[in-house]
Amino acid sequence: MSDFSYTFKDGTDITVAEFKAPFGLIRKIRKHSESEQGFELIEGLLSEDQLAVIDEQSADEVNDFVTAWSEAASSGEKSAGADS
Repeated sequence: MSDFSYTFKDGTDITVAEFKAPFGLIRKIRKHSESEQGFELIEGLLSEDQLAVIDEQSADEVNDFVTAWSEAASSGEKSAGADS
């Protein structure tokens, strides 16, 4: 499993594990609304320290981070930034 690093517009860096949800997490959230699934995936994949980093960002910034993180899982990229 490879890590993914991201730099937010304010210069804050975060490094997270590959965007790869375990089947059990997917199974547990399958009947929830799409937005609730998104929150539960993030909360299930990130540590409390990582959640604290994204909690300080705007919703648009977090959306950009999650998009880059999930796209990196399929492309093999290891880092991205808000200005990428």
